[in-house]
Amino acid sequence: VITLSHDPYFLKLLWDGCPANDVKALQMSKAGNTTVIGEWDIEAETQSSYLRDYSTLLDFYRERRGDPRLVARAIRPFLEGMLRSHFPGHFQPNEWLGEFIGKIRSADPSSGLNLAQADLSEIEAINEYSKKYHHAQNPNAYSEPINSDELHAYVKRTLRLVGGE
Repeated sequence: VITLSHDPYFLKLLWDGCPANDVKALQMSKAGNTTVIGEWDIEAETQSSYLRDYSTLLDFYRERRGDPRLVARAIRPFLEGMLRSHFPGHFQPNEWLGEFIGKIRSADPSSGLNLAQADLSEIEAINEYSKKYHHAQNPNAYSEPINSDELHAYVKRTLRLVGGE
């Protein structure tokens, strides 16, 4: 059976329902004036943005692999995803890490967000570092110099917040 689709999540459902030895994921890609067929990493393609950011950070932490600018840019959305999953319902889809920090800082003792106050200074420090690589906070984000050792240290600090280091 050959199944063609533009919907990677539909294909992932099929993939998950088949024995591993009986299925192969392929993709068609443009190469100049022709189309080529090659292997497709369906697991990576359908990974959530949170897990993709986690993989980016972990690869850089463990092997210093990856584009440093993309690694630096993955820190904030990863922290936002972590906080959204640990504290569901406390953060709106249109809110960003700076707003999360304000809510955590002002959380009263009866709020679930009060638990995040123990990590607040670390979250603030990581936010201060990472925001210079996002154009909303820095118009020169794409030319901001990156020190690989400093980036590695902040990636380590970020992963420690989720126990993934």
